[in-house]
Amino acid sequence: SRAASSAAEAIPNANPREVAAIALSFSKLRPQLPEYAPVYTAVATGVCSGVWEFSRLQAALIGTAFADVQLHLTDALPVVVRSVLKQLADEAAARAELTVDELRYLMHACAHLPSPGLTSEEIYLLADCTQRLVPAANFSMAAHLAVSWLRLPVPPAAKAQHQDALCTAFIQLTNGKVQRPAHPLPAAGLAPAIASLLSREARRDPPPLTPPKLRDVVLGLMQVSQALRADDLLRSRSLSFADWARIAPLVLDFCQAHRAAPAEGSAGGAPQAVPGWAASMLGHLVTKARAEGAEGSDPVDLQSLLTLLRLLRRYKPRPAPDERFFAWAARQLAAHGETGAEDGDALAEAVGELVPRLPDLERAQLARVLLARSQATRTAPATLMETMPAMATSARLLTSDQVRMEQEGKADITLVSTCASKQAPVTARGVAARSGRLWGLLSAPELAVAAPPRMPAQVADVDPVLSSPIAAATAEVAAAAVEVRTAPLPEELSTQASTSSVAAPAPSPELDELKVRLEQAMRRVDMLEARLESQEQRQASHEQETERKVCAPSAHDPEDDDILSGRHQPSPAVGTLGGLAAVMTAAAQSPSPAMWAPLHLSQPFSFEEFRRAQSPKLQAERMRMIMPPHHFPVWPLPKK
Repeated sequence: SRAASSAAEAIPNANPREVAAIALSFSKLRPQLPEYAPVYTAVATGVCSGVWEFSRLQAALIGTAFADVQLHLTDALPVVVRSVLKQLADEAAARAELTVDELRYLMHACAHLPSPGLTSEEIYLLADCTQRLVPAANFSMAAHLAVSWLRLPVPPAAKAQHQDALCTAFIQLTNGKVQRPAHPLPAAGLAPAIASLLSREARRDPPPLTPPKLRDVVLGLMQVSQALRADDLLRSRSLSFADWARIAPLVLDFCQAHRAAPAEGSAGGAPQAVPGWAASMLGHLVTKARAEGAEGSDPVDLQSLLTLLRLLRRYKPRPAPDERFFAWAARQLAAHGETGAEDGDALAEAVGELVPRLPDLERAQLARVLLARSQATRTAPATLMETMPAMATSARLLTSDQVRMEQEGKADITLVSTCASKQAPVTARGVAARSGRLWGLLSAPELAVAAPPRMPAQVADVDPVLSSPIAAATAEVAAAAVEVRTAPLPEELSTQASTSSVAAPAPSPELDELKVRLEQAMRRVDMLEARLESQEQRQASHEQETERKVCAPSAHDPEDDDILSGRHQPSPAVGTLGGLAAVMTAAAQSPSPAMWAPLHLSQPFSFEEFRRAQSPKLQAERMRMIMPPHHFPVWPLPKK
């Protein structure tokens, strides 16, 4: 503040070069403090009074300083800018001596003139100078000049000259080495400038903005975006992921309106093809999102991520995102769920866009995080279930229960996902082991309800000898879990949930009754576990007894030929395989809950198991078992 006061006092007695240096230096300070305002006021007062006679570069630098701090835009800025424009219009020598630096700072100041802005004659003059000087500019200068032309308000009469100068500046960006822009980009982003450029087409002023012209602008912006560093994104929103998320829908809608992309949708709701440059822009948006949401960084903007997921569903980017991107997006949504997203509807819609692209394990993890968030916020939008058709069965059940209880207002219940992955199937022993934590979850006014474990569609790694008792016991455990989950809730719990008091309510008879029901269910699980262990012991003892049993050779049984030919249908009383078939047949005929997928077990014929069960007979009739008479004629024996 002391330096600003001293500078404001020294400005009236300073020369034009010192005034331009002071104004530009203070405009680059961040953040801008109110104590700096006297400096700009002193400069503006001298400019309006005509105290100094500035050169073209000095006048352009002072106009840039006013534009950057957004001060004196209506009084001092038009004076300092139009003095230079008048000189260029009147003197051909001044136009010939104009440099790229003078032009880009002048264009930067002109982009901030108050309405109505520049006249058509002034735009003709600047467009002519731009097309003459841009080919000699490097990437940094061309980027500054191109962004200024993009932000410039244009009258309808000068639309053609504006488009020519704009495309010339952006084409220059694709020819040079990528560098940082020579001047900081707008803090508010470039999406408003793109929206303004496209909105002018609604007036239908000639000439129209065509997709090839917009392509030059977009490709140039992509070059500038690649040159930005992390510290540039901290000072400005321009060409960040959030800014690109606002630009991309505008560009893609423009392409669709001008039929630069196929108008008809793909079969089955598949993503539509877009022009190559638009697909590259969408791929750049994916890359920008991954870069800003890298590990250790804050989560990206939720609305921007939702916009990206919508675009990926509708269009084909180049290159196409892989599974790692969608796993990253799931972690971003999980981070928003853990921190508590401000817009729950946006989070639910983003989940619905992402879930169909995730593998089963990632879906389950995302469901657990979001359900944990619902435990903290006590809210779960009904759209969460509607937008998650491809979620795992257990997660869908948990979500549907949550939505149902929110709508009916029966009780304040917290849902905890216990769905297991394919690598760790849930058994009756695992369910019983978790019973010790059940009473910890049962606390008023919260009640944790565990969802039934998800049964896999096929069990390929289960021992066929143990499949029968395991399948029977697991089905009974599942039935017990479903019974507990579907137990009716007392009406008094809804009254407790509606109160906003933090203190826990006193125990009620209904809550005690519910505890008794849960205790009975857990005792049933313990009994099923004991039954499973006894079946395993009987199975092992039966195998050992069969191994030790020695029987006399028996006569040929015609059933042996049927066993080898595959025509034999074992009965429940014959060996272990018969018992397994009986159990599976009974399980197939018995009704099962709708939420369970049918259990299919592969039962190929095991010769080793058959040999162990009927070893004496096989030893006595080995030749008949290897070569049955209905397959190979063995009588009379061939002569050696």
